[in-house]
Amino acid sequence: MRALLGEATTFNLFNEMFILGLMLYAVRGLDIGAATIGLVFTAGGVGSFAGAWFGSRIAGRFGYGRVLLVTLVLGNTAPVGVLLVGPAGAAAPALLCAVFVVMGAGIGIANVHAVSLRQTALPERLRGRVNAAYRLISWGAVPVGAAIGGVVATQAGAWAAMATGAVGIATATLWVGFSAVPRLARIADAGSPAPDGR
Repeated sequence: MRALLGEATTFNLFNEMFILGLMLYAVRGLDIGAATIGLVFTAGGVGSFAGAWFGSRIAGRFGYGRVLLVTLVLGNTAPVGVLLVGPAGAAAPALLCAVFVVMGAGIGIANVHAVSLRQTALPERLRGRVNAAYRLISWGAVPVGAAIGGVVATQAGAWAAMATGAVGIATATLWVGFSAVPRLARIADAGSPAPDGR
């Protein structure tokens, strides 16, 4: 639970910086229009849908914890690709779409797996309280990340906020990478113990 919470909180914090910086950089630095930006985010949605659709099949074949870690690496590292957007020139929109498809697919699979794992690992009597606390902490990072991103963008520029966010998102995977999660072959292996401790 600590690993999943740490990953989610770190992701939410830096993702706000990333998106804020990306929007400013795309509009002001790359002169990308609203329709193209909408297309980029649509590409992310397509990736998320594909990831959620195929996630269970992949986990059944390669192991639950391993798939969760690999998809986190995939989805959380993809934003670093936006650092190549400037040199890409006219190909920048296509590169952004590709980054968001990969990011969406990885995060789509990982989110389904993480939520399912969280529900399986918790005793039923604690699920409501733990999920409420989990959401408070992980989603509480969203406004904090937005505020920090605004300060960074104001002081150092949109590219700096975007780059800091992208690199920060990539580090979120470390929480799960150094936990017991990757060793789970099946989600049932994370089941909470019976009331008598067995």
